[in-house]
Amino acid sequence: MDLWTEAGAKPIVLIVASTIDPASRNIIDSLVRLYGFSAAARGQLGGDLVASGDAAADIRMRITGRELVSFEPGPDLTDARLLIFVSRHESQSRLPSLTVHTPGNLAGAYHGGAPGKLSVAAPGPMKDALKRLKLEGDRLGLSYVVSYEATHHGPSLDKPSLFVEIGSSEAEWSDPGAGEAVAHAVMDAARSQGVYTPAVGVGGPHYNLKFTEAGLKGPFALGHIIPKHALLSLTPSMLEHCLRKTMGGVKVALVDWKGTPGPARRWITAELGRWGVEVRRV
Repeated sequence: MDLWTEAGAKPIVLIVASTIDPASRNIIDSLVRLYGFSAAARGQLGGDLVASGDAAADIRMRITGRELVSFEPGPDLTDARLLIFVSRHESQSRLPSLTVHTPGNLAGAYHGGAPGKLSVAAPGPMKDALKRLKLEGDRLGLSYVVSYEATHHGPSLDKPSLFVEIGSSEAEWSDPGAGEAVAHAVMDAARSQGVYTPAVGVGGPHYNLKFTEAGLKGPFALGHIIPKHALLSLTPSMLEHCLRKTMGGVKVALVDWKGTPGPARRWITAELGRWGVEVRRV
């Protein structure tokens, strides 16, 4: 059964934000200003904020006082169909960036979540978020790189989940333009109705421009992305885990051919073929 339409599921999309994350606070401000999120129905929704005009989609926002990588949904979210985390992104390069990725750990749990456990990837909503980040970045004249990121950090959830982030320093985290771009991207993800080809990405750098171009310009919607640095510890069972933990199922694998060492490329393509996944070189 498709993870998007579990039996008995309620049409709840939850945006998760944190008061201790400066980028998250910035995005909250834009969501409230642009989409009318209000606490008017707080008593009925356990403290969530609700977007005005989106009652049919039931888009809610939950604000926590903890780090988002350690988020643990309570029993009231059993039937939530999508979780969208709005967060800061940190990198040593301090490159201004707007990024999307699936949470979860391909190996150890160094930043939240469980070792070797992935969240469920939501390729369609994540692609819609990526496309809107690019559109808004251009419209607002932001000098930010827009990119998919590889799967990394917690939480590890049995729910379709994605992060939309502002990177990579305090200047960008508090930039109102970046907050506005992410707010629009988040709402596009929450309302996603796009019909795309779900794909897994293998090889290359953490920020893979080839995968990003495929997501922006082609029919493919990336879910889990396994970068080159994770291939040394990748196992057939973890590769299968990436395929199974993808909403809608994986039809195609995009393999960064030059960014994947030959020995890894051979066994990975053989395994993908055994599972009926088409391999495409990029």
